[in-house]
Amino acid sequence: MSLASSVEDRPPLHYPAKREELLAYDRYKLTLPIATGGRSTVWLADDIVTGDSVALKFACVDTSEEARQSINEPAVMQHVRSTNPYHRGRRHVLIMSDHFKIKGPYGNHTCLALELHALSVPALQVQLDGRLHRAEIKRFAEQILLGLDYLHSHCGIVHSGLKMSNLMFISPDYRKMAHPSQWLQVTSIIICGFGSACWKERAAEGVVRSIAFRPPEDYIRVHVIFQFMCVDELFSPSQKETWSQDDDHLGQMINMFGEFPPEFLARGKDTNKYFNESGQLLRGPTLDPMPLAKVVKERCYMEEEDDPEMFIDFLSKMLRLVPEERSSARQLLGHPWLD
Repeated sequence: MSLASSVEDRPPLHYPAKREELLAYDRYKLTLPIATGGRSTVWLADDIVTGDSVALKFACVDTSEEARQSINEPAVMQHVRSTNPYHRGRRHVLIMSDHFKIKGPYGNHTCLALELHALSVPALQVQLDGRLHRAEIKRFAEQILLGLDYLHSHCGIVHSGLKMSNLMFISPDYRKMAHPSQWLQVTSIIICGFGSACWKERAAEGVVRSIAFRPPEDYIRVHVIFQFMCVDELFSPSQKETWSQDDDHLGQMINMFGEFPPEFLARGKDTNKYFNESGQLLRGPTLDPMPLAKVVKERCYMEEEDDPEMFIDFLSKMLRLVPEERSSARQLLGHPWLD
């Protein structure tokens, strides 16, 4: 193996941040780490100029081909910040205040200064035994859709990584509250995690990295509101010797939503990798049909006053195999389930 190929294949490398380290011409002072992911680390920091606390996100050094071809995250975040400050959905999207480069032992790292928020959705779920009340779920769903409408319709951006860990709660007074349940009365939700975002006109070229949230067009390349209702991982694909996770994922979609229309498969550049000439999957396990209505009734806790059929209709407007048949975020905002 050549030196070039070994560097090419190495994993992303984190910036070795330290407490009380000063960055960006001594503007930011690191205080404590918040989170570490596969592609970045996040630190709490003090902005010495403004006196505010911010979250500093350090992108890993990544020499892979995927990283070189990926979108410029600071450019996306700057576009999100400046496009339309008066749109109702902008307040539900993470805003970047600054960005800079910093040199580490393995190369240069991009660092984003971001708004500081209280808690992620998964973290709050743990503290609340995983349940939110119907009114809260509807309010947060509406806020997410407002954020998506801003991204899609005004910014021309597709998030491509919408999942629970990329949803955060914000509340100005959260530190004063005795229990997380109190936040729910005053807090709102924002969309964050734009490392996989792409411009809308190039959405067909990208692939959602997290397989459980990947829409069908990513496989056959015909390109996302589909992801909005996959945040609870409707699909859990696996692989065996005779089939891949992709094969199993497509099979689970068929079991839930029915067969792919022939005209949809005919548009795909990679259809023949997964389907035969009759539109049947080439590989995959034998699965029992699992329609969406059955999944909702088995997995979702319903209160007495809930209308499961209305909720299923809301979901079905998004979870369509053919992209053109899915409702947009703006259309979903008018669905009666949100009333």
